[in-house]
Amino acid sequence: MVPTTPPHPVAREYLRVSVDRWGNQQSQGEQHEHNARAADAHGWTLGEPYDDTGSASRYARKARTGFDRLLADLRAGRFGAHVLIIWESSRGSRRVGEWVELVELCEDNGVRIYVTTHGRIYDAGNARDRRSLLEDAVDSEYESGKTSDRVTRNHAARAAAGKPAGAVPYGYAREYDPGTGRLLGRVPNPAEAGLVREAFDRFTAGASIRSIVREWTDRGVRNRAGRPFTPVALREMLRNRSYVAERVHIPGQNTRWWLARDSAQITPAEWEPIVDRATFATAQAVLDDPQRVTRRPGGARHLLSMIARCDVCGGPLSVRVTRGRPAYRCHTSGCVTVPRDELDEIAERVIVAWLAAPEVHEALRHDGEVAGDELATVEAELAEARAELENLAARVSAGDLSVSFAARVEPGLRARVDELAARHRELSTPPVLRSLIEPGEDVARRWEAIDDPAARRRIVEVVLSPGHVGELRVMRAGGRGVPVHARITFSHEAPSGRTSGTDAPAQQSVSLAPPE
Repeated sequence: MVPTTPPHPVAREYLRVSVDRWGNQQSQGEQHEHNARAADAHGWTLGEPYDDTGSASRYARKARTGFDRLLADLRAGRFGAHVLIIWESSRGSRRVGEWVELVELCEDNGVRIYVTTHGRIYDAGNARDRRSLLEDAVDSEYESGKTSDRVTRNHAARAAAGKPAGAVPYGYAREYDPGTGRLLGRVPNPAEAGLVREAFDRFTAGASIRSIVREWTDRGVRNRAGRPFTPVALREMLRNRSYVAERVHIPGQNTRWWLARDSAQITPAEWEPIVDRATFATAQAVLDDPQRVTRRPGGARHLLSMIARCDVCGGPLSVRVTRGRPAYRCHTSGCVTVPRDELDEIAERVIVAWLAAPEVHEALRHDGEVAGDELATVEAELAEARAELENLAARVSAGDLSVSFAARVEPGLRARVDELAARHRELSTPPVLRSLIEPGEDVARRWEAIDDPAARRRIVEVVLSPGHVGELRVMRAGGRGVPVHARITFSHEAPSGRTSGTDAPAQQSVSLAPPE
């Protein structure tokens, strides 16, 4: 028996449409047309509708303000109508809990539910009608779950096959079949790809992200929205594995791969790379370096600040200005003080002379060539080892492996990950110097051409390290008139106190005294 309604009752609609790029769903306008015809047929006056755009499934992340307002009005007695019109039951909610609450609120307020596609009115207070409505909710949630499972499997399959997904990264463009218009894939965009390579090359050569952004802005380089690049956008670019033709899939998470390394699934992609693996790996090592500190523009102005050290206490040197004269001073205890310009001049002379030495140049170039090949191998092994750790945890959670077995296996796997990560950092060092060790005898000229303080400091950090020239340390003067060069020593002790075990060339014989 169809429930009766008072004469000239008021009905309010709930309209919802999922975002559908293919137009397969009924739009809110189309739903309203069907609902309006039904209202006319029953003699109902339509009041203000509630509406939403987006999914009603349990997997949706976006809030549905219209549905929330509908429930709030029913709870507060503000609904102001006799009938709630829904185009189909799944338009209300694909979550059983939400649908049950809506049905119960309608029952409490004496509101009937009209489902347009069913062509009938439901009375939530009637046991048979209530069962029909609740069965619809169970069916809708079940279908939603099946759809989610299907989409998840499809995403995983496409990722495993290296198929593209989502927005096309800067540097690439979609390629279509000229005859059929069918999407074929993505290919490098020559103009954009050149800028992507430039960003990676300059960053791995020592330039800071902010300096690249400033220079691009001055040159008029713009993103696809016509706006200047930001440091955040450039950092995202340097993290994007699409540029080495890799596809990233992180099941069940909406995050970045470097924040979920243990769960990120990385597979070879079907498109052409823009950046070589060695360069990309070097960029990741720099970005991952825990000692890397991002500073405000101008924050890294002094060549040796926090790099050179006090030979008395081992603390870093920082710059202080006294009576207009800048000087490096022990940052920890003030043990030593030395004129900044004199110490910078000596350090630059040592660095340039060391890099210009033929045996050093040849050894570093060889190390760089070897490292380039090994970097890609180590990176792949590191990703595989991390995946094994993730798989171990998943199998323990699923009950396939015992906790005691995992406890025996996990330490070895973690040690392997740590070992590979350390080797990855080690191999990433030589490319930082590559702009200064090209064949030729013009190292001094190329050093002078670097106008970015951050880039110079990156080179100083590598060259004046225990594994190369040695850590620059300043001793106490020990008396009046002692020249700066006589107070300088180079330490080959690693931070832990052990002698560095690197095979890099030792310090060359370079005079520290000023040239005559």
